[in-house]
Amino acid sequence: MKEVNISKIVALTLLSMTILTSIMITGCASSQETFNPDGIQLKTQNSDNNSKEDNVVEDKNTENSKEGSNNAVEWKLINDTWYCYDNYGSKEIGWIKDNGKWFYMDPYCDGAMVKGWILLNNNRYYTNSDGAMETGFVRIDDVTYYFSSNGVMQNISTIGKPEWKVDKNDILFEYSLLRYGNYIVSTQVYDSNDKQIRTGNWNYKKTVEEESKQFVSISARLGEMKSGDYIIANIVPDNDLTLNSKSEKMTVIENAAMNIDVSKFEISGYENEEDKEYCDFTLTSNDRFKDGIYVIYGQDSKDSNNTFIGTSYCNGNTNTIDFKKVTSKFIDGEVSNFKLARIYDTKIDENLSGTCKIQVSDKFTR
Repeated sequence: MKEVNISKIVALTLLSMTILTSIMITGCASSQETFNPDGIQLKTQNSDNNSKEDNVVEDKNTENSKEGSNNAVEWKLINDTWYCYDNYGSKEIGWIKDNGKWFYMDPYCDGAMVKGWILLNNNRYYTNSDGAMETGFVRIDDVTYYFSSNGVMQNISTIGKPEWKVDKNDILFEYSLLRYGNYIVSTQVYDSNDKQIRTGNWNYKKTVEEESKQFVSISARLGEMKSGDYIIANIVPDNDLTLNSKSEKMTVIENAAMNIDVSKFEISGYENEEDKEYCDFTLTSNDRFKDGIYVIYGQDSKDSNNTFIGTSYCNGNTNTIDFKKVTSKFIDGEVSNFKLARIYDTKIDENLSGTCKIQVSDKFTR
């Protein structure tokens, strides 16, 4: 029986393990994309495997300001890939904070520092060429993105969801657009059984990249809704309908009759006396108007559909309401019947959901 040289086998085995380990580290660092066990894709930096300095180790000592620890850490550049070690000589993994900047050390790639896009727990982050996490507005491959203060990329078309706002003359929703482009803005009205009963769509074109706030009025919609109905607002870029940013509900919790006797209806002036396209007018009543946002609609005698004319805020305890800059043709005879809706007791909770109450008058003529 041939003798086996045990020492040679051990030496060859150790050499093979060393080569395999080197291949695993180099392959991980040079990989364009890696995946963790949950299938989350991580994008790491490139390294040049043909570099003459593949085996050069560069040390960089610094203070680690990671929360809960003031340990000194040591950075090492191995095969064009940065690794971070704590003061016990162990590789750091996950997020670490160094000199006020956050870095991500890939736990599934032997602690290699990640550069570029990172997808973790369905959140997207981006680290620059130095490996530092980006925040705020960042231009990447000719596209502008926005990252919150904790590094999470926000919806690339909007910042946050639309929020309901109430001012003295209107109820509206506010939304902030980040990137230039064409957007579809819409509102949907649902009844108390969650059946969609009305929708409205319009387009908006943003021509600058700076963040801009936009407002859309919903008072005209609310004035026609019944108790239990609710409205939702949506904003979506027209080139990617999956990036939908949706508001919470604004719900009408009460709809009742408004007992008001309109005794006088008069135009108080025109914006331009020559074309008379827009005018101001005043409603006078024998009764006192209560506080709230008032919406006036017109109804043609041949058509029962409402035509929105204008809104006005009333402080209450007054006999008159002034409406400013409304389309004159609606007041000068194009519609024959009118109706008032009062929106009041509007509330928005901490979750950005809203409620309001509605009163609607009987029809009246000028």
